[in-house]
Amino acid sequence: MPTQRLPISLSLLLTVSLSSAGAQSIQRIGEFQHELPVGKNLILQKIAGGDYNGCEGPLWVDDEQGGHLMYGAVHTNIVYRWSQAKGVIEFKNPSNEASAFAPDPHNPGAFLVAEQTTRRIVRYNADGSNTTVADRYQGKALNRPNDLTLHSDGSLWFSDPDYLFKPRPHEIKELDAQHIFRLDPQSGDIKSMDASLNKPNGITFSVDEKHLYTSDSSTANVYRWPVLKNRTLGKRETFVELPERGIDGIKFDWQGNLWAAAKTHVYLVSPDGEVFAKIPMPIKPTAIAFGGADRRTPYITTRQAVFRLTLATN
Repeated sequence: MPTQRLPISLSLLLTVSLSSAGAQSIQRIGEFQHELPVGKNLILQKIAGGDYNGCEGPLWVDDEQGGHLMYGAVHTNIVYRWSQAKGVIEFKNPSNEASAFAPDPHNPGAFLVAEQTTRRIVRYNADGSNTTVADRYQGKALNRPNDLTLHSDGSLWFSDPDYLFKPRPHEIKELDAQHIFRLDPQSGDIKSMDASLNKPNGITFSVDEKHLYTSDSSTANVYRWPVLKNRTLGKRETFVELPERGIDGIKFDWQGNLWAAAKTHVYLVSPDGEVFAKIPMPIKPTAIAFGGADRRTPYITTRQAVFRLTLATN
């Protein structure tokens, strides 16, 4: 989602104890008694940034040093890697406003990436070069690939909203709709799976891959479709309506809960669509990833910085 630089200082937000004040803790919503995937004694820690101009696309990558987080400082035009051992390292500069990343299942060490400047999906090859995978649909330039997710069959699904055309009048919008696309990264074959949303944004599959979920940033809704055996989508339904609009990235955790980044909070939604908890954020959150050896440490990108939540040990 496009962002603007905000006049806010994060120098005092290196570590914030969310349990130190009642208003700054993971908060239950309603009477639901769903198990919290994170403890109440929660620590929100800034690990990177503070002056990024847009930050999205967190992806945890395993490596021999214990793993690292890849993310894009989108309009700062740089891709970074963060690790506990080495801190923040510049990975790709310029990045063409890269906003989302996924490992390429067909090419070890490579990544599939959504670029907003070039309006395309590219491959970051292991040798450091880039290869265009898709930049057109039916002969027309894509809108603005924003977020993406992998299916276990190797296909890449991505949202293509029409952000940034007004502030960039030299760029021509060629498609007459905003699509959810399915892409074969090997052949480059691209198909539209849906074109009914106003601002399709965050996208992910359920853990069992029986449903595809997408947020619409123009609403407070997360929608879902059944994934059919022929790799098409069934009828769309509203999975959840959140308490606020501006929904960005969405991600399922190890319990099957959906985490959704909205205007001021990250919301936790149960598998049956009940909003049962929220985490207040000091800056508008944009996306979520789960990292660490057990993939149970939440990392949250915001417009200007990257945060990590430590989990309760009890």
